[in-house]
Amino acid sequence: MFSSCLSDNTDNIVYYDDCALTAFSVGTLKIVKDTVSSKGEDSTYTTTLNCSRYAFTIDQEKGLIYNLDSLPRGIDATKVLVTAVAKNGGSVALKSLKDDTQSYYSSTDSIDLSQPRHFIVRSLRGDSNREYIVTLNVHKQKAEELVWNSSAISNGDLASLKAMKGVACGGKVYVFGHDGSKARIFAAPESNAAAWSEITPGTTLSVDAYKSAAAYAGKLYVYSNGSLLVSADAETWTEVASPALKLLLGASGARLYGLTDAHQLMSSKDGGATWTADELDSDAGLLPADNLNFITLPLSGNASGSHLVLVGTTTTEARVWGKIEENDPNAQNQPWAYYNVSSGNKYKVPNLNGLQAVNYDGGILAIGGSAVGAAASTPFAGFYRSGDAGITWKPDTTYYFPKGFSAPGEVLTLVKDSKNYLWIVCGGTGQVWHGAKNRLVWETTKRYFTE
Repeated sequence: MFSSCLSDNTDNIVYYDDCALTAFSVGTLKIVKDTVSSKGEDSTYTTTLNCSRYAFTIDQEKGLIYNLDSLPRGIDATKVLVTAVAKNGGSVALKSLKDDTQSYYSSTDSIDLSQPRHFIVRSLRGDSNREYIVTLNVHKQKAEELVWNSSAISNGDLASLKAMKGVACGGKVYVFGHDGSKARIFAAPESNAAAWSEITPGTTLSVDAYKSAAAYAGKLYVYSNGSLLVSADAETWTEVASPALKLLLGASGARLYGLTDAHQLMSSKDGGATWTADELDSDAGLLPADNLNFITLPLSGNASGSHLVLVGTTTTEARVWGKIEENDPNAQNQPWAYYNVSSGNKYKVPNLNGLQAVNYDGGILAIGGSAVGAAASTPFAGFYRSGDAGITWKPDTTYYFPKGFSAPGEVLTLVKDSKNYLWIVCGGTGQVWHGAKNRLVWETTKRYFTE
């Protein structure tokens, strides 16, 4: 009997007919960045940026590949290293920018993605193919550049106001003020800074009601003639209560805040129906007297809480108070703390006529006219920014007043709307300026990164 030593060494090769890209990414790219030379002149330099973590969406139905989160401005999109993975060993080709000729893709050859490119995937079997259009999105704007409308929007009715306060609420910007004899209210949609209309309130408001204008829980509030009023449209007003306040200061996400004639800070957790005296850690006589600004900042590590800042002027200096507002059921109520300015603090809050302050880009921005009591000072000299909730205030040259800005009499209001745009409305000229830092108003705010 003989046994065979032969065996079957035949390999079964499967030729798949799949033709799809299953993964797409870009590598380290060159980028031109802005800088300032030792002489203070604007300059640029070239470096590299690892872009592999920017995720690309592959729309298999439409045959589109694109990055939702745009690469930074300055990226050189003409020389891009690409990693493209085809399903089941399919091959990938790239169509020429000049004609329909194709060349095989290589992960080691750079590709010009400065315009949409056509990638073609062929199945391993070779009997089917599929085309994708690849778009590399790159920001065209400088992220940190502040851009105002190119010329002032002028409104004669706004020009007539002798005092004003702006409030953003419900997709609109409202300006409360008076013309010297009566209260007036104007509104414009956030989408159109030129579309102002006057609103005639059904209830007669006091001339100084503008000082108490505030937004809370999607509604407008004012304190007028001894009554706290609420409205959804600034036309129809309903009385909430008659608290003994001097004015309404503003609101956090959870409470309204007010000030009495006796310099007592008050708060309400039920929309103004009832009020409770807040504790102060220092003499109430140290509260600011004029140009009061109430700012609400997010509280790190506590989504339900807020960091509150009250800043305003006196005849001698500007003053700042702060409070940690915690709204958990078992949280301890914290007092308002006076921010005493040390002699070594070179960056104290400026004591400016018409001082305006708003929450912007994680800090507080402040502007104002000339220094209180200093006739020779320059009005509207620049923007100040506090990045530490009101302790220090430094001039910030990345913010600037628009060319042609004019607010005679130092009457103006500064507002931040829900879309992160800044509004400056000026009395006397009726100018309306609308602008933002590019980074804060780009449509895609979520970062789409891979692990």
